[in-house]
Amino acid sequence: MRKLTATTIGLTLMAILAALCTSEAQAAVIVQFTFPIAHGAGVETGSGFDATTLASNVTATPVADTSGNIIIGTENTSPNYSTAPVLRVNPNGNSASAAQAVANSKYFSFTITPDAGYELDLASLTFKAARGGTSTPRGWVVRTSADAFASDLAASDVATVRPTWTDYTVSLTGTQFQDVTAPLTFRFYVYSPAAGSTIEFDNITVNGEVVAVIPEPAAGIMIIAGMALLINRRFGRTPSALA
Repeated sequence: MRKLTATTIGLTLMAILAALCTSEAQAAVIVQFTFPIAHGAGVETGSGFDATTLASNVTATPVADTSGNIIIGTENTSPNYSTAPVLRVNPNGNSASAAQAVANSKYFSFTITPDAGYELDLASLTFKAARGGTSTPRGWVVRTSADAFASDLAASDVATVRPTWTDYTVSLTGTQFQDVTAPLTFRFYVYSPAAGSTIEFDNITVNGEVVAVIPEPAAGIMIIAGMALLINRRFGRTPSALA
């Protein structure tokens, strides 16, 4: 039979501890909105706005026109999008640039919140967008509650017209998006040249990890004490004597 040494026991315990800690990380998709149910323009509530994918230990509000200054709907714009509904956003005039969209509060939003005892380590925000017609400029600005919506996280004109989507990725690797334990709200400000000129979105996704919070330093002290006890019981001496 193989003889266990103090070093072997210590390394085994540390490997088990590492496995237990990393096993708390969950799916790469934290929340996703795919707008599966068509409601029509101006119908701004209902299950079509709910998250279609949601990681465990997180809650998410529906996508909503919390600004009250735009018109949204989960519409099926067939035949351009076959039978799949999308989020259709009408800034409703008075918003022909990114700066005007922000100044005039032309946004839709959603909020994600980790459960007690968990935190979010975010990686990216991804989505698809297309113009509802040929007139320009039409585009978006993303801001978050991490800095009280004070600065643009990202912004872009939308270059393509439905049914041709443009894929966007916004980095969320900054320190303000790590170890998040409080509600975090995302706002999409939208602009277009005139009322009725829409921008359409789909597959809005926040990627990252949901991680269980391990209290420090209490957890570390308990782990070290447990390792010391096991080694002491196996060899009948204190860890310091093994050095």
